[in-house]
Amino acid sequence: MTKMYIQPSKISGIIKAPPSKSMAHKALFCAALAGGECRISNAGVSDDVKATISCLTQLGVIVEYDGNDLIVNGKGLANLNKDKHIDFQCKRSGATLRFAVPLAAILGLDASFFGTGDLPKRSVSEFETIFENTGIEIYKKDNEIISIRGRFEASRITVPTSTSPQFLSGIMIALPYLQKKCEIFLSDEVPFREYINPVSFVQKHFGVETVFDSDARKITVPAKGYDAGNFSVEGDYSLSAPYLVAGALGDGVTVDNLYSASSQTERRLINILSDFGANVIQAENFVSVSRNRTSPIDVDCAEIPHLVPMLAVLACFAKGKSRLENCGVTFYRESDRLHQVCDALTSLGADIEAIGDDLYINGSGSLDGGEAFDFGDHRIAMALSIAAAFSDGESIVDSDDSVKKSYPAFFSDFMKVGGKRKIPKKKDSFFDAYEEDDFYEQKNKSGKIYID
Repeated sequence: MTKMYIQPSKISGIIKAPPSKSMAHKALFCAALAGGECRISNAGVSDDVKATISCLTQLGVIVEYDGNDLIVNGKGLANLNKDKHIDFQCKRSGATLRFAVPLAAILGLDASFFGTGDLPKRSVSEFETIFENTGIEIYKKDNEIISIRGRFEASRITVPTSTSPQFLSGIMIALPYLQKKCEIFLSDEVPFREYINPVSFVQKHFGVETVFDSDARKITVPAKGYDAGNFSVEGDYSLSAPYLVAGALGDGVTVDNLYSASSQTERRLINILSDFGANVIQAENFVSVSRNRTSPIDVDCAEIPHLVPMLAVLACFAKGKSRLENCGVTFYRESDRLHQVCDALTSLGADIEAIGDDLYINGSGSLDGGEAFDFGDHRIAMALSIAAAFSDGESIVDSDDSVKKSYPAFFSDFMKVGGKRKIPKKKDSFFDAYEEDDFYEQKNKSGKIYID
């Protein structure tokens, strides 16, 4: 655990949005199933993306770096030895786990899936519903999260969606490999944009068009496999949220590579910031936000759970009572995010409370600063850093480098726009001095990626 000392600072400047981790996962799996060579531009080097690459290489898929691009060749998938038991290491990535399990089932593998951090605590019982009467057996024999075996034989399945859209995304992406018509029935009403549209968007780039019937809660997967092709990963609105919120609280931040035509549900943040009172400019490929006035917010977060930590920070700096509704799905993330956001911001002086699935923030327009723990959650770590930068006093954030999970360059960008962070300099096992971070942009060299 590292103690980060964050001082109040003047935040302003320009950064490039980090790649959408969600889109990168989807594109990697679709490209692997296409069976040919595909180029994925701007995929990023987050720990979660590396976990997906690691699992795909277990299936004979070759992944290489070419500058900032990934070259994916799935030809080896056809020669996979399906009689050999495979262990998949998903690290801390929920998306990797929930995408890899359906793929292994479709391939007819005997496979076990492992994870680190809080991943083993996250729900996988949904797979019991998904694979009921399909020929897939779910079992557990040791310390794995889940194991499966059998041959998938079904053309109709039911998918629960109340816990996470990733279960639906994973089965939607895997089924086209069968090259037969399949129907997915949804056990719950789902928001089209959050659950289905992002998957369909990526699938279309690889030649597969799924059809969604909202009345019947049914998705039809065509009798067609993926085509090899190229895909460019756009910037991520949810991971850019810390700097867009910082712009609304400070002297202005511009985030490049955020597209106005994006299918990302988190693009709603633009309207929320306007309601908060910020000056917002949404151009075709960038967003600029600067401080104007501050007003309490009332936001339904059912479709935007990733934004909850940053919206809570935003509300702290508006005088008055804000409400974030329907945050219950945050229970099932990297941490019990709903309550741990409360604990973390309370440590910095916030008046915040979780009641049921809602968050209530009595904003005073400022935070005191203090010492807070990020609970190993990358989004809480980012939210605390921005909150600390705008607090009245110095803050300490106890973290385990959780931002590497999704946004390895977060603190590099933090310093680019004026953030002040110091970390302990370790000598002879004692912290006896402090020095500012020495960050640098990681340079990628061509060649195969090897995952530790």
